[in-house]
Amino acid sequence: MRTPEEQLRLERLRRLPELIRILRTYFVGQKRPAVPVADAIQAFTSSYRSFLGPVEADCHLRLIAEVVPQWMQFVRITKGEYVKLDDKMELSIVIREVEKVIANMQSKIMVT
Repeated sequence: MRTPEEQLRLERLRRLPELIRILRTYFVGQKRPAVPVADAIQAFTSSYRSFLGPVEADCHLRLIAEVVPQWMQFVRITKGEYVKLDDKMELSIVIREVEKVIANMQSKIMVT
């Protein structure tokens, strides 16, 4: 049986593949190496298929950085906090990594 925290994390993880695609598309359109965190959050809230508030969008953004740190990082400069992506990394590899984390979490939960 899952704890409420595990259930919430699993729900967020399941949203990540779509949110990663949204983020990548946004970055391609911006043609910049990094974007402000607020802009990335706005891209999530305006493009996700169901309602996703700014606080929840921020949680998902930070979860992406936790799950695939080789693809997305936060960079802090004097102007504020920015999101930076590795544009050389294939999107399918990034999503596969997220799917592995989901499968791993589901198997751990089933075992206990």
